[in-house]
Amino acid sequence: MTDSVEVPAPVRAPDAAATRAGSAGTRAPTPARRDVQAMRALAVGGVVLNHLWPGWLTGGYVGVDVFFVISGYLISLHLLRELADTGRIGLVAFYSRRARRLLPAALLVVVVSLVAMVLFVPSTVWDRNVGEAIASTLYVENFQLVRLAVDYQAHDEAASAFQHYWSLSVEEQFYLVWPALFLGFVALRRWRRRGNDRSHGLAAVGAGVGVIVLASGVAAVVQTAASPTAAYFLTWTRAWEFGIGALVAVLARSRGGRPVLSTSSAGALAVGGWLLMAGAMVVFDGRTAVPGAPALVPVLGAAAVLVAGESRLRAPLDPITSVRPVQFLGDISYSVYLWHWPLLVLLPYAVGSHGLAARLAVLALTLLLAWLTRRYVEQAAQRSGFLKAGRLRSLASTAVAMAVVVGLASGVSVESARRADAVRADLISAVTHGVCVGAGALERECGDPYQRPLIAPVSDVDKDFHNVAGCRDDASMVVAGWKPRTDCDFSGGDAKALHVWLVGDSHAQHLVPALAEAGRRHHWKVTSLAIGGCLPIPTKQAPGAIEGRSEDVCPHFGPAVDTAVTRERPDVVIVSVSSKREHIDDGTGRPQVQQYVDALSPVVTAWTRQGSVVLAMTDNPGRTGVLDSTCTNQNLDHLETCSVARSSVVRLGAFERATDTLAGRVRGLARIDLTDHVCDARTCRSVVGGVNVLHDTNHYSAVYSRSLGRFLAQDVLSAVTDHPVR
Repeated sequence: MTDSVEVPAPVRAPDAAATRAGSAGTRAPTPARRDVQAMRALAVGGVVLNHLWPGWLTGGYVGVDVFFVISGYLISLHLLRELADTGRIGLVAFYSRRARRLLPAALLVVVVSLVAMVLFVPSTVWDRNVGEAIASTLYVENFQLVRLAVDYQAHDEAASAFQHYWSLSVEEQFYLVWPALFLGFVALRRWRRRGNDRSHGLAAVGAGVGVIVLASGVAAVVQTAASPTAAYFLTWTRAWEFGIGALVAVLARSRGGRPVLSTSSAGALAVGGWLLMAGAMVVFDGRTAVPGAPALVPVLGAAAVLVAGESRLRAPLDPITSVRPVQFLGDISYSVYLWHWPLLVLLPYAVGSHGLAARLAVLALTLLLAWLTRRYVEQAAQRSGFLKAGRLRSLASTAVAMAVVVGLASGVSVESARRADAVRADLISAVTHGVCVGAGALERECGDPYQRPLIAPVSDVDKDFHNVAGCRDDASMVVAGWKPRTDCDFSGGDAKALHVWLVGDSHAQHLVPALAEAGRRHHWKVTSLAIGGCLPIPTKQAPGAIEGRSEDVCPHFGPAVDTAVTRERPDVVIVSVSSKREHIDDGTGRPQVQQYVDALSPVVTAWTRQGSVVLAMTDNPGRTGVLDSTCTNQNLDHLETCSVARSSVVRLGAFERATDTLAGRVRGLARIDLTDHVCDARTCRSVVGGVNVLHDTNHYSAVYSRSLGRFLAQDVLSAVTDHPVR
């Protein structure tokens, strides 16, 4: 994954004449350091195994941190040598070398992945992949993932084939600014001395890098605590890891070729470093606060091995790290990183399986393609006389290649949009005009609900909750920067029309098409008030799946909903939340059911006393691993694979159980349940009546939600009959 410039071995003895014999561009090749190649092997092996078997090597992802340290060390060592030899850094030559080394293989994998996606993946899920392919080509994928992480509708979607380019984006951004920073540090030193100082300024570089390490390290700790997903992907919270590697390079140059440590100290440090890196891969998991303080473990482990290697001594673990298979994996590590992820994401679409055999096939294909790419793409580009003929030729060729790849991806995006429009029309027409489509297929007169052919695979159309005909967003209501209100008027001006409200988190949002369909059928006025990740009642909410939402937005949302309901007094208020994810924290530590009872009681009591009927919606089945969109799209010819026993997924959460407790005390409060229109008596499936039930792992598809509309209307009318409105 990291820059694979030839890794120089420490020189055997100080030799000033040899050190300054030529420029960086004419220096004779030096033998590779086997310990660095072994570190690359460990790092990429950890990442790949973590992705293939995440439950086995839970912290393998810290291989990325190790790569960042290696990159910081190698590039800084190269820049310091050039400064020492010439007193300057040739930026154009530097960027040309980076382009020749890194971009050919990276762009090849983007193109091959796009082609494989078009051949094997349903067109309905191309859109996100295309967006990330473009971001990866332009090396801004890390920022794209930060953006998606705060988009609630994207939060539960399947990973794209280009997601792993986030770390390559961070590295390229590092390469873009690092030489300029070095020049700045040296220029500042020369200015302070006010002389014609040709020194390469190791002290100035070391001090400058130290400041960056400190500032970035503090930012990483603070942002990891506040917003861990953003911290994981952002360049400035990763810069300290590159900086640690750079400090090792400064230390090495400062010794002038002399050993950094004694034999025994270097051996102990190397062993300790390897243990820290390997230990982090075994002990860390998805909850570890990386790149915060815990990341010091693998980062300092990598730095320790690099420092020990500068001592030019045979380390205790050399018999293991120097064996040919380890060195081979280190040699091809960059291409291994590039290929493993798209193969893992795309191969199941081609073979219809993601089991052990498929994962072993991913591993084998990764190694084969990496070896071929290393030999015929990486090395060929570095030897290319055409690319090396002029300093600007590599950069110009790279820019043209990137433009071609972006153009290819844009063409796929246009085709994706065209097909999505056709899918939208087919789905809406089927649900509007067909009785035994979607949820309706579970009615007895419709026969087998699973025999209808799938109208369309899961698509971005399926998550379009808000684009409902007859509805408009109300910009006048703003809660912590959000505009959560949508109004739909199907009353035809009838002042006596029922006014039904839907309030809650994203599990209220995914019911907007259902309620709009109910309103259209019965000429109601419909209003929704929903923000993903937030409870619609005044309470203290525990931190949830969306970083910062429970602290910054949700405390304002609950009171705003309560105020709006109290002011406008709707006839019916449907409350829909996912209490399996949204937890209350009132500071008592009591069971969630009790905390929900106490939080709901004053709110629903006040709403019902003013004349509103309050209906608590039972949460939908989801998060099973087999009902989600990925299973559906990978098993289009065997949809029966995507099914699960109803008893294993239909369970009442704290919200539903609290509602049942309160229903006996509060007149006008009842719980409604649409599960019988999602699952049959024994089974829940990902496709019912030819329509995808979910668009991700736990939210109804917009079309299936619409098909639930007539059943939701029946529940609302029945509740109003039992509890007459005012």
